[in-house]
Amino acid sequence: MDETDSLADDSRTAPVVPHRPTAVRSVVLVLATLVAAGGVAVAAAWQSAQTSLPGRVEADVVTIAMGALLGFVASVSALVTLARLVQVVAFGRRPARESGHRLSADQLDVLTSASRWSLNWAVAALAAVPFSAAISTGVPVAYFLYSPGDFLTANQSSQAWLLTSLIAFLVAILTRFVGSWPSVAVLAGLVAFAGLPPVLTNQVSVGAGHDLATDAATIFTLASSAWFAITWAAGESWRESTVIARYRLVAGIALLLSLATRVGIAAFELVDELPWQSGYGTVLAGLFALLIIVAALWLVRLRTAITPRWDPVLMIFVLGAQAALTAMIPPRYWWPQSAQENYLGFEVPNPPQIAEMLLPGRPNLLFAAAAVAAIGLYGWGFLRLRRRGDHWPVHRMITWTLAWLIVLVVTTSRVWMYSSAMFSWHMAVHMTFNMLVPVLIVLSGPITLLQRAARVSRPGEPYRIRDAVNAFLQLRPTRLITHPLVVWVIFIGSFYALYFSGLFDTAMKYHWAHQLMTLHFLIIGCLFYGLAVGVDAPPRPIPHVAKLGFVFAAMPFHAFFAVAVLSGGSIIGENFYTSLDLAWPHDLAADQQVGGQIAWATGELPLLIIIVALVAQWFRSDQREARRKDRTVRGRDDELDAYNTMLAELARRESDREVVRDDRH
Repeated sequence: MDETDSLADDSRTAPVVPHRPTAVRSVVLVLATLVAAGGVAVAAAWQSAQTSLPGRVEADVVTIAMGALLGFVASVSALVTLARLVQVVAFGRRPARESGHRLSADQLDVLTSASRWSLNWAVAALAAVPFSAAISTGVPVAYFLYSPGDFLTANQSSQAWLLTSLIAFLVAILTRFVGSWPSVAVLAGLVAFAGLPPVLTNQVSVGAGHDLATDAATIFTLASSAWFAITWAAGESWRESTVIARYRLVAGIALLLSLATRVGIAAFELVDELPWQSGYGTVLAGLFALLIIVAALWLVRLRTAITPRWDPVLMIFVLGAQAALTAMIPPRYWWPQSAQENYLGFEVPNPPQIAEMLLPGRPNLLFAAAAVAAIGLYGWGFLRLRRRGDHWPVHRMITWTLAWLIVLVVTTSRVWMYSSAMFSWHMAVHMTFNMLVPVLIVLSGPITLLQRAARVSRPGEPYRIRDAVNAFLQLRPTRLITHPLVVWVIFIGSFYALYFSGLFDTAMKYHWAHQLMTLHFLIIGCLFYGLAVGVDAPPRPIPHVAKLGFVFAAMPFHAFFAVAVLSGGSIIGENFYTSLDLAWPHDLAADQQVGGQIAWATGELPLLIIIVALVAQWFRSDQREARRKDRTVRGRDDELDAYNTMLAELARRESDREVVRDDRH
């Protein structure tokens, strides 16, 4: 029994308040939305009356207010869309009869509502594109109409809103056609991550410390979205113990992460000011007051089953406060910043010293947090199996822990700090995330561990994590993405597409893009080596001989890449590295030579591990097959002996009958 099961058992003793939709609640939500929108407009008006930032003297109150209001409408619509999808995913029940996880008529009605909200979200996000571009450049929105192409190509905030709008339109269409639980689960994940682009390209992306603030904003956005969605969905389905249990678990974790990361973001935004020293800080204090009230209500519901149907009112005010902050200038903007702080978020004052590279440096908050969480979750699954009396190889626990300890060390030491400023150290991190860490991860069998540690739902029970994983692995897009040919092409093509197209130069200028690039190489590495030596069975398994060919076919292309880096006539990322204006002498060509040598050399160790693991797996597979055949042969021999014994017995009986007949005669 997992933690959710135990919570559900405990909650069965609590009274469950039935849900009865009322017009009063709808009216109150509309009024709350209008009040929050009014607060956003007031914040924009207040900001327009303050001193303008240099270069933004033409910014007008209408543009600022409309940009913030459209962002508010988009946020509300996006989170209600997510809540509708979560209502189906988190509280849907497995069909009594196996029917391909088909949805009921009531669930399809919920998806119809999600489609409408997603369309609202798409329209608001699209309308926000010109306003965000104008606000970022400090001009009235009318300027956008004269040269929209220039604004779009030069402004990442407007690009983010455009991307979000396209995703929202796609979700609005797909929710009209999907009819199975796994598809809805995928859409819910897509909606959750679609809210990130406008956040990561807004205020947290500016100034010293923006690398940490961007990572904190990523966690905050995902956690607060989960809290909003599970609370809203639970209020709509507050009828049974499972709903209460899952609300308590998910909302509790999400609130803890939201509060912790929002404190960090606030410290970044206020620099050294106290909240009451600025209008921005005052609104920020109001936001924290709302979050604390919501957290207090969650604590109350640990003991009682009071419905959270009215919590969305507070959520709308939270979203209104967030939107009001986007209409205001944080104190951080008034602080001067160097070129390094502009691009990296921090200074790199001294050249690297090999002996000091593993000392604490500038941390990568997102990957460090992911590493700690990964070790903890795997350890939970390992101990769960052990307590249940099931066997799980210790060496898999060791390889998993080692993989994420490597990630933790790399992302919290000076290695990561210098990888942001030097191509050679970037290549060392790239190869670690793309070739070493994935090999250790796939040898640990995390999906197999989850499938053994978690319980699958029975017919009539709510879906569980294991159901989601199993269903995701069987989806047609998953089978396409994990096709050996597709994985091979992406694994090899990523090297050339990133470093020889100018994409690397652009990606390194933005922290979110740097993080996305690192995540991409980690994921594609796991997919590639998972097909070759992974413990988890892929959707499309390949024989061991083909696995050797799969790996060896990639080797020449990796070598060609290293040679191209070593002998390239142009400097990779030259514009970015020159813009950093490092205070110490730095030869870009020589540094690229070192990076090429690292790319050449680091391919050998993972390859050795792969070959050893593949040969060992092949040998064990042959042994299992031989034992199976031996059992089959022994079984056939036993059957033959039994058959011969039966024939001998029949012959003896026939002989005895003949003797008896002879005696009678």
